[in-house]
Amino acid sequence: MKGHTAMTSTPSQHPAASIFTPAFVSLLLTEILSSLGQVTLTFALPLHLLNATGSASLYGIVAALALIPSVILTPVGGAIADRFDKRKAMAALDAASACAALSYALFYSASSMTLITIVTMMLAYGFHALYSPIVQATVPCLVDPKRTSGEGLKRATALITQVNSLTNMIGPVFAGMLLGFAGLKAVVLLSCGACLISSLWIFCFIHIPQLSTHSPMSNPFTSFAADFAQAGKFLLSQRLLLAANIVIAVANLVFCALLNVSLPYIVTHLLGLSNQMQGLTEGAISTGGLAGALLLSLKPKWFTLSHIPHLLGLSSLCLLPTALALFMHAPTITTYAVLTLATAGAMACVQCISVTILAYEQGSTPPQLVGKVIGATMALAMAAMPLGQAVYGMLIDHLPMPAIMLAAAILMALTTLYARPFIDTQDCPKS
Repeated sequence: MKGHTAMTSTPSQHPAASIFTPAFVSLLLTEILSSLGQVTLTFALPLHLLNATGSASLYGIVAALALIPSVILTPVGGAIADRFDKRKAMAALDAASACAALSYALFYSASSMTLITIVTMMLAYGFHALYSPIVQATVPCLVDPKRTSGEGLKRATALITQVNSLTNMIGPVFAGMLLGFAGLKAVVLLSCGACLISSLWIFCFIHIPQLSTHSPMSNPFTSFAADFAQAGKFLLSQRLLLAANIVIAVANLVFCALLNVSLPYIVTHLLGLSNQMQGLTEGAISTGGLAGALLLSLKPKWFTLSHIPHLLGLSSLCLLPTALALFMHAPTITTYAVLTLATAGAMACVQCISVTILAYEQGSTPPQLVGKVIGATMALAMAAMPLGQAVYGMLIDHLPMPAIMLAAAILMALTTLYARPFIDTQDCPKS
């Protein structure tokens, strides 16, 4: 990682050909392993707690508390990406995630189940919050847009999103089955092993060129504060970028928080289905996200900032069929199918919005600010999640689920009106 030169491979006539360098493929592989470890752990732990207590309020509060480190640490991860060795940082964070999973297996007891679940999930989300901006800041180091017909960065970002969607699809399905047949400890050990392998692979096989340099830190606190101020100043000067990230924050607050809290409750309690069926639902929703990212990587010119209002509108409409099925007390299998298909479609739309905005952000941010700006905007998006999950957890215990889903659809539609000015904008700068 000490080198400061760009990749030297010969550019290809096909825009995506030069993306698949050994370094970028290794990054994709480690992202699969790291995400698999994080997803299986954070899926199984709160579901086990919900099954043991039956409380949606407790589930929502635990999920909200677990996300607090994500909000706090994501900007720190962005600053780390710009200031330190990305390879060593990612390897260390994966090793720390493995230790967190192992600690849960060693110290778990029924009497301290809630506390140890909260602590372990906070550690898992915290380490992942530091990890994610580093991965996103690594992409411009490995993919030169000038060598990929200007679309390489968007394709590479979509591919990173695809592998995340793939692990989000496989992880809950496998974790749900493993949880049902082999118990919680098997899931925890799987998470530990995946993160440990990822750490070793990163340390041994990935080389990341450094695109920017920083002076040594005399005081970490003042240096990080200066980094955050620099990122904030840049965001405030980019009104379109700031508005786009506000849209993502609202989508997390209204839509993603609803899915995280309501899906386990609907599937396992309202419908009375098994953990395995909940895992299948999570996998199907991730398949929708994967399909959206795949379509964007194949047809990047189809997705620009001007398409965001249309995608938001579609995602809000996808909530209505499930609300209707629950309101009419449709047969269990019918409601389950409608829930799974509709939310998968909505997730495809939201994923396309997220990747489009992230690619715009990567392409329009100066190299020395990429990590810090990505960290700041990811923190903004994730800050909405704990609030949304805590609120939904309380609402589910006191209001009918169809009413909650209808209200969420209306809020998403109102956000579409806010995003309409994007229709008159141009896509990210051509590089």
